[in-house]
Amino acid sequence: MNAIDAGKFETDAPTPVGAKRRVLVGEFRDEVFADLEGLFAKLGYDVSRATFGGMVSSMVHDLRPNLVLVNERFADQSGWLVASKLQMFTIPPKVWLYACQLPSQVTIQKSVCGIEEVLSYRGILSLLHRQILDRIALLQSVSDNEDSRV
Repeated sequence: MNAIDAGKFETDAPTPVGAKRRVLVGEFRDEVFADLEGLFAKLGYDVSRATFGGMVSSMVHDLRPNLVLVNERFADQSGWLVASKLQMFTIPPKVWLYACQLPSQVTIQKSVCGIEEVLSYRGILSLLHRQILDRIALLQSVSDNEDSRV
């Protein structure tokens, strides 16, 4: 079974049996959010939206999402700063950051900010979809392999 069929991905925090997976999308553009919401909804996720970077921490606290997918650029603060703030949670969520173009020091920034994945989509939403689906499938594959060893 692949991630698309299973509609799930692993996190450090266990999800109770029967609980629906949640993703918080940090995106200020309506059309991009609608596109990502449709992708995750097809996979069976509850999708919430933060339109400003400052909203993300409080929404993570309230919603406890399994994944936070955040745009690198907000009007009020960068996605890098948002991700750094999320590291203060007792069990920080998985954070994936997406950007049209990545800075040259992305590897250093990624580890410092606690970002698990950085997706560069060059402004092409279908490329962003593919990268998200590939990573979810990879996480599912790792999870299936770990389950078979038990």
